[in-house]
Amino acid sequence: MGYRRDGKQKHDWDRWLADNREALLASSVPEEIYRDQLRFTHAVCHEHDWDYGWHVGLLTLAEARTLHRLLVEQRGALEFIGVDGMIRSLEAQFRVCAKTADKPRDRCCHGGGRKSAGRSGG
Repeated sequence: MGYRRDGKQKHDWDRWLADNREALLASSVPEEIYRDQLRFTHAVCHEHDWDYGWHVGLLTLAEARTLHRLLVEQRGALEFIGVDGMIRSLEAQFRVCAKTADKPRDRCCHGGGRKSAGRSGG
């Protein structure tokens, strides 16, 4: 039997996106990742999306805090394994940034540079 997309699940995801779009935009998670629930779930569980070239280390400190706040607030609504791992990873980035005096304070300290090519304008 083939996989059938659950219309209610799609509707619930679309509603979740609408309710949380501002936070997603502020966190700079590319739209190509979050518009598809399965892809977003994978990116959160694994803390990256290699096909797009995105990982949590590309986020500024402010973007990481926004994503962290969103995931903590929406932990129950997201209902997938892995969200706690992403939350812990973001918290670890905060600790590293707080201890690193020679790095710019608005950057998380795990990634080099930001990917700009191919980013969605929103």
